[in-house]
Amino acid sequence: MAPTPGRDDDRVDRLIGHPALFSTLARSPLSSSSVSAYADYLSTEAKMTAFAQTFPSMEKASGVKLWDANTLDRWANSFTGSHGELVTARFLLAVWDPEHTWSCGRFELMEALRVWDERHRAAFLAWASNPWWP
Repeated sequence: MAPTPGRDDDRVDRLIGHPALFSTLARSPLSSSSVSAYADYLSTEAKMTAFAQTFPSMEKASGVKLWDANTLDRWANSFTGSHGELVTARFLLAVWDPEHTWSCGRFELMEALRVWDERHRAAFLAWASNPWWP
């Protein structure tokens, strides 16, 4: 589904009466529980953006702010940053499409738990306690 500028922000604004909520969702790191609370009112792409932003290392990753799995895959495949960023991108792509073979590699849980810091583990555990897939 292609993103529809304005549609999701308008729907959330009408529901809760706070015009800045959607822009806050799109800009700020959130808890997974916040993402879950508003998930029914967001497009799949907006939901993935909000979820990805619960992982601090994804703040500047390509393909996250306007969710695009192929862009994130290319970014992770050519990225020279931290191993934790790569593992996080792999995890998000596995949530997006667990059957797809991503060029950046396959997500490995034990590897992720070894390299993620407390904030990344907390974001993962919040998702794992109530997992969802687009």
